[in-house]
Amino acid sequence: MKHLVLGRSWATALALLSVLVLAPSLGHSQIPQTINYQGSLSDSGGLPVNVPTDMTFTLYDAETAGTVLWTETQTGVSVVNGVFDVTLGADPLNLIDPASFDIPVFLGITVGLDAEMTPRQALTSVGYAQRANASVAAAVAVVSGDLSCTACVVEAELGFDTATQAELDAHGGSAAAHHARYTDAEAVTAVGPHTTNTDELAGLACADGQVAKKVLGAWTCAADDVGGAASDLTCTACVVETELGFDTANQTELNSHAATVDAHHTRYTNAEAVTAVGAHTTRYTDAEAVTAVGPHTTRYTDAEAVTAVGPHTTDTGLTGTIVRLSPTAPTSVAASTTGTITASCVGAEVVLGGGWQIPEATVNVQSSYPATAATWTAVVQNTDLVNPINVTVYAICATP
Repeated sequence: MKHLVLGRSWATALALLSVLVLAPSLGHSQIPQTINYQGSLSDSGGLPVNVPTDMTFTLYDAETAGTVLWTETQTGVSVVNGVFDVTLGADPLNLIDPASFDIPVFLGITVGLDAEMTPRQALTSVGYAQRANASVAAAVAVVSGDLSCTACVVEAELGFDTATQAELDAHGGSAAAHHARYTDAEAVTAVGPHTTNTDELAGLACADGQVAKKVLGAWTCAADDVGGAASDLTCTACVVETELGFDTANQTELNSHAATVDAHHTRYTNAEAVTAVGAHTTRYTDAEAVTAVGPHTTRYTDAEAVTAVGPHTTDTGLTGTIVRLSPTAPTSVAASTTGTITASCVGAEVVLGGGWQIPEATVNVQSSYPATAATWTAVVQNTDLVNPINVTVYAICATP
């Protein structure tokens, strides 16, 4: 902890400030732009400091808190028997702004890493500052007297001839006045005479309805409606609807057309549509239809099939009763091959019908039919290129 000691004699005799500038010199030697400051520094035991010490000097606009107006850190300040002497604002890159001293200014000092010492020192004016203040006041009085006058400068005091408003008005109204700089001879000398006839239309006399047009490098007369494509036009909204040779549709008509379904289906008759698209029977082959729709066994459940087709009402001539389904064991059909699988009734049973069960989707049942009175056969194609499938064929058996 360091202590800064300033006796009243120091504050009065040295006034803390030996120089303070507030205005430029008026006819006198240049006033110094820096502030000298002296003080006495002791340690926490009251002994004078005798080692170089870092110090920070800061100017504020208030005795406490306030705004920083300027600050500077000086390293290794020489302190001998506690006394130090510094010059503030000597760094040309960190000058003290004289305009800061139009209000009371207070100096704060920080020694090393200690907190800033209190209280801050109020800066007072000295001889240079008093003289500068008086000079500024006098200069302001003289200058302001000149600046606040009305009509205090007359034409005779000017070192040049002036134009009155009447003369300016007369000059502005005279067209010849703006062309009197050169005579004809001077203009010819400056620009040069026209020795070449550049009038390419000289001697060209066009009849009524003709215009001058350049064809193959030469000007000629031609009808004014020949040449010049319409794509060359760059006009905007220069063609109105009445100038068109066809009927146009406005936005309301387009909206109405878009909302009418029938309007989009009157182009072809049914016969024309068939001719254009082709009959439905030629659109897909059987294989394409199976691929697109899938095998019929996966389209309907048994109940849906009965509902869609209706019950079997045809008399088969049998008086017996359907007693069971006779399935085969699941039979494997290798990839990309066709297998024929037959289910058989037993004993005196006869076959009434048959079917198959195929869990996989990559199957094409090419045919299913009664092979004999007591058997049912299905021809199954495995369309999978890699995997085998398991197929179960069953016969619907009845006792006569």
